[in-house]
Amino acid sequence: MYALQGIKIVDFGIFFAGPYAAKLLADLGADVIKVEAVTGDPMRRSMGPFIGCQRNKRSLAVDLKNPDGQAIVHKLFKQTDIVCHNMRPGVAERLGIGYEDVKKFNPGVIYMHSPSFGTIGPRKDQPGFEPLVGAMVGMAIMSAGKGNNPVNSVANMDYGNGQLGAIGLLMALIHRAKTGQGQKIECPQMVSGMITTSELHWKKDGTLSEWFQLDQKQTGYGPLCRIYPTKSEEWICVVVAKEKDFQALCKTVGAPGLSSDLRFATKEARKKNADSLSAELEKLFLARTAAEWFKALDAAGVPCEISEMKGPDKLFGNPEHVQSGLVSVYPHSQFGTMREVGQIIRLSETPGNIWGPAPLAGQHTRDILAELGYTTSQQDDLKTRGIVNWPIEERAKVGV
Repeated sequence: MYALQGIKIVDFGIFFAGPYAAKLLADLGADVIKVEAVTGDPMRRSMGPFIGCQRNKRSLAVDLKNPDGQAIVHKLFKQTDIVCHNMRPGVAERLGIGYEDVKKFNPGVIYMHSPSFGTIGPRKDQPGFEPLVGAMVGMAIMSAGKGNNPVNSVANMDYGNGQLGAIGLLMALIHRAKTGQGQKIECPQMVSGMITTSELHWKKDGTLSEWFQLDQKQTGYGPLCRIYPTKSEEWICVVVAKEKDFQALCKTVGAPGLSSDLRFATKEARKKNADSLSAELEKLFLARTAAEWFKALDAAGVPCEISEMKGPDKLFGNPEHVQSGLVSVYPHSQFGTMREVGQIIRLSETPGNIWGPAPLAGQHTRDILAELGYTTSQQDDLKTRGIVNWPIEERAKVGV
């Protein structure tokens, strides 16, 4: 028994932020039907990100602009618990899948809309892809490094928005279990961007606090919270927040006098002379390999880690991570063996399940139509007229 077993979700989401919320619920046992155009989700052109937010779903490829295509999703609405999408305001309504439209078929439905900027205000009709939102909330500047020009940084807005959406859906499910009432949820992508920079706060004098901005070399936020190059051409990361850790760091790198140097003896002095302290430590760290520094610093109690140069390969290829469930391994009909982040929510009594990869476009169209009562000849007729689509049968059966 899975936590969300018996919950059916119709996911009209495209790209990443919207579909990621449904994926998280699919991992917990929900039956998620991904409804996409007969030509497929436009994000299929970027298969890496697409796969990252579509596993455990069944794909129904259907033309929503055709009345017969709309009739198919109307039947789905009658037996679903949740409908979600991240289209621009007004698009779902034009397609006949807005909240009021769905309620006609299912008054108790939970309906989530994840627009870029919300449904009110001057930006409500604008698209909001991740780099745009990241630039708006300041990530382009914050990631660039002090004094540098902005960079086109990709932060965690899409993942964050998906997680917020999943939380909203779970809260709505709890409310419906108590009252029998469905409702509409709005989860703007802009909110996750604002949370990303929420370490900013207003000071008593009415000004904003200072950003945690990277240094000019983009190595960290100061001499004691950054990465340093080492003899092995790998980098060591240190985060030294306590005075005792600073003293242990100085002793371990062979320069105990740094902790008593008037330029670095206090937090205020270290902040004032940050560039000088960084330069001193940078020279010292070049004397040994990252592995040697990690062993010495760890033994001294100094918080540190080696900045892995082949992080994804090492993380996803580690058998221990597969065994522990941090990494999920499964076959894909197009790409062979796939490795992906495992379940991020783990329940002891009602664990989730990863049963399959991101589906091919329309991979489960036949199955879903059959569940809705369409005969084989009706299914074939719909495909012949271009209202639905499914891939070559033999190809679709691999890695399901």
